Amino acid sequence: MRQRPARGGRPRVGRPLGHPDPLRRPRRRPGRRLAPCEPRSVTWKQGSRAIARLAPREADPLPAPYDQESAITSPTSTPTSTPALHSLTFRLSYADTDPAGILYFAAWFPWMERVQSEWFLLNGLRQDQLKDRHGFWTVTCHTECDYLVAVGLFEEIRVELRLGRVGRGSFDMVHQMVRTRDDVVVARALITIVTVTPEGSARAIPPLLREHLDSWAQGVPLVELSSATTGQGPG
Repeated sequence: MRQRPARGGRPRVGRPLGHPDPLRRPRRRPGRRLAPCEPRSVTWKQGSRAIARLAPREADPLPAPYDQESAITSPTSTPTSTPALHSLTFRLSYADTDPAGILYFAAWFPWMERVQSEWFLLNGLRQDQLKDRHGFWTVTCHTECDYLVAVGLFEEIRVELRLGRVGRGSFDMVHQMVRTRDDVVVARALITIVTVTPEGSARAIPPLLREHLDSWAQGVPLVELSSATTGQGPG
């Protein structure tokens, strides 16, 4: 680095070429006066080069207050007036919560799978026998969850199951988690299921399963269920 005198007569280390000199005042090109938030064409002269600089950007506005109802725009927003096909009631334990005693976000998914698998079983669609008996598998390809209200240890929860969208090769099972002491919906979730061949290739929903889905869409099971349609989790 070359030495050059600074203001006051004391030498200092010079800045490398292309670096703005902090001791020089920026020169503004002649022209109209810009608003504080507009880009400025301000340059520092450093030899034969001019370094352009933009004025600081205006700060982004603060987000609007969170609105729980308007935030729920995903397919999980199934009307609560639709009767549940099946439900499972359980009480949150230490295994379901984080160190603060609040429900761990992933804890809903095992319970959703339980109520869903039980509903298939009650309708004669035992999922571990679908390939051998009917020649197809059901596979989960997508899931999502809206967490609406925080719940804590030992809260009693009811997981309700409803049928959502039905397509050519996939369908949605919608889950709603309800706090039983005041019937407040604390979470809504969706699981998308696809049907595949025993080799794993996608296929259209088989006629047997579609017949069940059409019946579930009407709110009634295709077969007569056993009396124990509500399971009880560990309490």
